[in-house]
Amino acid sequence: DNATRIENRIGEPAANPYLYMASQIHAGLDGIASRLPAPLATDAPYSAENTHLPRSLTEALAMLNSDERFCAAMGPDFVRYYSQVKSSEIARYELAEDKLDWQRREYFSRI
Repeated sequence: DNATRIENRIGEPAANPYLYMASQIHAGLDGIASRLPAPLATDAPYSAENTHLPRSLTEALAMLNSDERFCAAMGPDFVRYYSQVKSSEIARYELAEDKLDWQRREYFSRI
């Protein structure tokens, strides 16, 4: 019907807009090419039966590295380099005594 729409609210303000858009374009084109069905509409997107986004950078990095199609689309050299940079970020966070202070110093200047 004419009132139907799709919203993508996954974006995060500190995300690199170029990487974010490239990933969304790839995912959309891959879904079309693979003839993936659209998920059912829901009024409860955070309920237990729905697929959830990763809750940490560690989880997100693991998902990235396990997605062969996405890694192929972005290029293995890029994914390897990006993973190394983000792994270093995770290590610095884990070593921080005051995690909240580390996050402020690491991220506030980017937002």
